Amino acid sequence: MKEKFRIDSLDEKQKDYIVKFKFEGHGMDRTLGLNVSEVAFSYDGKEPWLLEEVEIGVDCGSRIAIVGPNGAGKSTILNLMMQHLEPCQGEVSASKGIRIRQYHQHFEELLPLDKTGVEYLTDAFNLGPPEKARAVLGQFGLPGGSHFTKIGNLSGGQKARVAFAALMLMKPHIIILDEPTNHLDIESVEALTTAITNFNGGLVLVSHDARLITEVDCELWVCEDGGCYRFEKDFDGYRDKVLNQLD
Repeated sequence: MKEKFRIDSLDEKQKDYIVKFKFEGHGMDRTLGLNVSEVAFSYDGKEPWLLEEVEIGVDCGSRIAIVGPNGAGKSTILNLMMQHLEPCQGEVSASKGIRIRQYHQHFEELLPLDKTGVEYLTDAFNLGPPEKARAVLGQFGLPGGSHFTKIGNLSGGQKARVAFAALMLMKPHIIILDEPTNHLDIESVEALTTAITNFNGGLVLVSHDARLITEVDCELWVCEDGGCYRFEKDFDGYRDKVLNQLD
């Protein structure tokens, strides 16, 4: 009897757990976006370059996935797009007035760790009363008991939910996602996949999650050997390329 009560309680808990990620864009205007033009970059500002002659354009109708081995410069390209890094050569430019926002795993850069999720969303996005912030956090799967916990004391998965909630409220024209499925459970990955598939704006994605890339139907760009180029085949073709290199 004790065992049955435990399983029933678990079922109830699962029924209450509904996650619905949502991001609203501003339309897929292909004349608005950002351009990375003939960019070379290294962290010490000297040759040899980590990246060289990188040329990539992203507009509000783009669906781009950047793939490649670890250390090839994928996250560096994203930070150049965000203009968090200055190119050593070439330039990065964006259409005036468009919001380009990023999600990544370095939560200390994205979130105020000394505030609760409710305080952060209420203050940063002028939400009020607190119930509005709680509704948004709940939508992204943050348990009610964690809404008034300082963000710094939340788990990685809980921090991710606060960051995604904030990303929605920023209402970006272009979203840049760096390994967005890390820290998320299966239900949340599915909710995220649906949300970015339906997102009415531009998307740049770096992920090792093959299913996410294929379900969102992204144009593939490969970052390797100091460059970044469009890959003409689909993700299965890229996987075959990688496997052939291992032979």
